[in-house]
Amino acid sequence: MKHGYVSVIRRALSVVIVGSTMYLSLGMGIISTIEGYIWFDPYIDTWFAPDYHTDLEKHIKVGMTCDEVEEIIGVPLYTSAPNRFRPGLFAANYTNDGGHDRRLGIQHRDRRHKDFAWHYFTVMYDSTDVVREICSGWGYD
Repeated sequence: MKHGYVSVIRRALSVVIVGSTMYLSLGMGIISTIEGYIWFDPYIDTWFAPDYHTDLEKHIKVGMTCDEVEEIIGVPLYTSAPNRFRPGLFAANYTNDGGHDRRLGIQHRDRRHKDFAWHYFTVMYDSTDVVREICSGWGYD
C-alpha cells in the first residue's frame, strides 16, 4: 500500500512539473504560436526612432508644437498623412513593429520570424503643427 502512494505522488508531481513548465513557456511567449507580450523583455519587437526612449513619452502633452516635441524626443521614424480614420491629422510615428527581426537581420517571410507584441507611440498634429492627440499602447497584430 505504501508503494501505491509513492507512485501516485510521483505521477502527480511529474504532472505538476510538466504542466507548470508548459504554462510558463506559453505565458512568456516562448513556444506560443500567437503574438505575445514578453514580460522580461516587453520591447523585444519594438523598432524605435533614433533619439526616442519610452521614459520621454510622459513629457509630451496636447497643445505642444512639433518643434517642442522633437526637442524632447527627436525626429519620428516616419510620418503619415491624414486618412479616413484621423481626418485632418498628421501622424508622427516614433515606434513601429518589427524590432526583433531587424536586430537579428531576419526577413518577415523567413521561417525563423517570430512576432511579438510591440509598443506604439504616435503623436498626431493638426495642420498648424500643434499636438492634438497622443496614441500610446501595445500592438498585437
